[in-house]
Amino acid sequence: MKVLIVQNHRVEDLGAFEGYLRTQGVDYFIHDAYENDNFPSINDYDAFIIGGTPISVYDPKKPSWLKREIASLAKAIQVGKPYLGVCGGGQILAKILGAEVRRNPVKEVGTYRVTLTSAGQVSPFFRGFPDQFCVFQFHGDTFDLPCGAELLAEGKDCKNQAFSYGKTLAVQFHLEVSSKTAGKWVEEYETWLDEFGKSKAQIVEECAKVERQMRVLSDLLMENFLQAAKN
Repeated sequence: MKVLIVQNHRVEDLGAFEGYLRTQGVDYFIHDAYENDNFPSINDYDAFIIGGTPISVYDPKKPSWLKREIASLAKAIQVGKPYLGVCGGGQILAKILGAEVRRNPVKEVGTYRVTLTSAGQVSPFFRGFPDQFCVFQFHGDTFDLPCGAELLAEGKDCKNQAFSYGKTLAVQFHLEVSSKTAGKWVEEYETWLDEFGKSKAQIVEECAKVERQMRVLSDLLMENFLQAAKN
């Protein structure tokens, strides 16, 4: 299996997800989409992992590289390629599948708890997960549930936290992030946090407290995703 990781911002790498692929000897390539208008051929890859971006997918002024990325990923999904979208990558999936992506009533930044739905509890993507678990959040948008998709996880301040559609999975939350990465994000998006009621140090500390738990679950999610991709 050959996996394409799509990084949509210089500080938003796929962290522990990439680490899992590397340690397991999975063949993968990282495409820095924000630096390259030419998206790789979807025929060269068996599965796709799409990272976040501060650019809203509904922004009419989104750059040409993101438009090309969305168009290419739509073709990959149409032919049944496995897809894992994280945060903005999940919103891209929702939009491709015809659902609305919009501003969430509140921003989510820091550590939150999400709960698996009854569908999530039996989903192969979340095999081995507890019914509730802590995640890291850093977003202001949310996605509606696409027609025919299954809602797999819910949150309090942002209801739709994960859905599946065939071999595709969208997660609004982050499991792959370390406290070191969280530190980079709060510096990069400092002005974005001006209206939020947490300090940069508090956000990083929240991530650090659940970092080990998230690493276990991030590895498990990758294992489940790759297994589902092979079936």
